[in-house]
Amino acid sequence: MNYLNISTKLFAFAFFIFFISLPLTSNASYTFNGKTFTSFSEYKGYVRGYMEAWRENNTRTTTTKSRNKTTSYSSKYDIETKKAEDVTTESATFTGELDFKKTKIVRIWFDYGTSKYNLNRRTATEDIRASKYNDEFDRKAINLTHDTTYYYRAAGINENSIVQYGDIEKFTTEFDIKQSNALISVSTKGASDVDEDRATFNASINFKKENYAYVWFEYSDEEDDLFKKTTKTLVRETDGKNITKTIKKLRDEKEYYYRAMAQDRFGELSYGKTVRFKTKRDIENEHPDVDTDRATDITLYSAVLQGSIDMNDFKNGTAFLIYGESKEDIDEVRNEISRYSRIREYGDDLKKILLDEDLDSYDEYTRKVRYLDLDTKHYYAFGVEFEDENDDDKIILGSISSFTTKED
Repeated sequence: MNYLNISTKLFAFAFFIFFISLPLTSNASYTFNGKTFTSFSEYKGYVRGYMEAWRENNTRTTTTKSRNKTTSYSSKYDIETKKAEDVTTESATFTGELDFKKTKIVRIWFDYGTSKYNLNRRTATEDIRASKYNDEFDRKAINLTHDTTYYYRAAGINENSIVQYGDIEKFTTEFDIKQSNALISVSTKGASDVDEDRATFNASINFKKENYAYVWFEYSDEEDDLFKKTTKTLVRETDGKNITKTIKKLRDEKEYYYRAMAQDRFGELSYGKTVRFKTKRDIENEHPDVDTDRATDITLYSAVLQGSIDMNDFKNGTAFLIYGESKEDIDEVRNEISRYSRIREYGDDLKKILLDEDLDSYDEYTRKVRYLDLDTKHYYAFGVEFEDENDDDKIILGSISSFTTKED
């Protein structure tokens, strides 16, 4: 015998009796279960207590709990909690999905709260009729607290008074920067140098009245749970406003989310917005990628050169930097030479620097080159030697960049 189905039907029937027994005129008495009451408040209190006591003594409920999901037996429809959408500082839209099966109509709503053990708030309800076009539904919650994690689940009751619940899911409202008391503010920028297993996070900081701050990034593949954190880094105003951090060991073809965080000397926090990116697909036998970046700190006789190398599907790379006053000599390395050891230096025209003899993954390089000629244009490129899929030696160069040393 299905006690839950019988009890819920009887409980619903009791509510029905309660409402149809209401008097139609202001002078009529209130009667229920053979008792007569002189006021509506007495009548309502008695009926509520009666029905709650009856339900407690006559309901036998069996539930199965799995991942915080409650499933009532003898259900004739399924309900699923989906991802929250349009999350802001103070609102969110809950979404769900129905499998009607034999049910014709379901009244849906969402329970939610700041603890998964106490979903003490409820959205407005909506009646959804069985149709091949309307199995998805949503309800909006407002007046939420910023930067707060909420738990929620879809719920429904059908025409047979069968109640169903979906899994409990969660999301975190955005931080309201207007409520921040931090003496600094940080902004999240889009990811750069995105590959199949890594990406560079970017941010900028406004020091305002401070001259230093601690900065880090929070990230994960779940938009509402940025549980991974980079190490806090002390950034001074003299370091500039731009902040970068390369994250490795990501999964290919996966969406990730991250935001920048900053803390002033009093411990007050500033939050950047959460941004999204997707890693690239892992291509079989993908050759290394070499990037040559812009030269910095250029003086009369020196400059700082920066670049990066990603080995992708290959290992044991020989990373190097070549530079000089002859672009043709660098082109010759690209087109005619397959081993680093065979690159010949020619005075000021071409010089080489060995960076790594056994590169297996990804690395970034910064080298300062000295004893340059003043007021002279110089060319440079980062490169890597490796064995390709046919076991042939091969050199790949990044783009050839240039800079001019300063005049005396």
